[in-house]
Amino acid sequence: KKNAVQQGISDGVINQTVHGLAFVPSIIKSDKNQSEFKLTLQQYLGRTVSEKRISEGKVMRKKYPTMLSRVEAKYGLPPHVILAFWGLESNYGAVKSKHKLTDAFFTLMYDGRRETFFTKQLMALMKIADKNKLDINDIRGSWAGAMGHFQFIPTTLSQYGIDGNNDGRVDIINSVGDAMFSAANYLN
Repeated sequence: KKNAVQQGISDGVINQTVHGLAFVPSIIKSDKNQSEFKLTLQQYLGRTVSEKRISEGKVMRKKYPTMLSRVEAKYGLPPHVILAFWGLESNYGAVKSKHKLTDAFFTLMYDGRRETFFTKQLMALMKIADKNKLDINDIRGSWAGAMGHFQFIPTTLSQYGIDGNNDGRVDIINSVGDAMFSAANYLN
């Protein structure tokens, strides 16, 4: 709480954050067993690149031609780059993260191995919730804190997040436009 107050985070977001926290043992288990670090490149590509994923990318290209063209015009990134990134990270938004991010970050902070890193992520998430008037307890992500269509961690979102649909908020979870523009800004 003291850290959050020093960073100018509102009392409302601070109180939402600390209310009803839960330690999630499965998060610690996942953190100690990350498959990306145990697979060869060939094994990883075999799991992540498939005809089905490529086919779905073609469907998304037809579904979002205007958005992809706007992204390319602004950031110079061809649609296939954004589509490949999107497909890899969330299967074009089909993979929905289930963990309450406040629980994930507090669990990983409590574990202690990377407390400083996850404290930074929590503070960034709190600032994002405050700035965008979001209920922090509704923000879901992976066990490691990645969220949205392109699986940004909060510090990355803070630095590269873009309001792609011009609604005055950056929401990479519910807005494909915000997600695509943020991903392109990050890659650019």
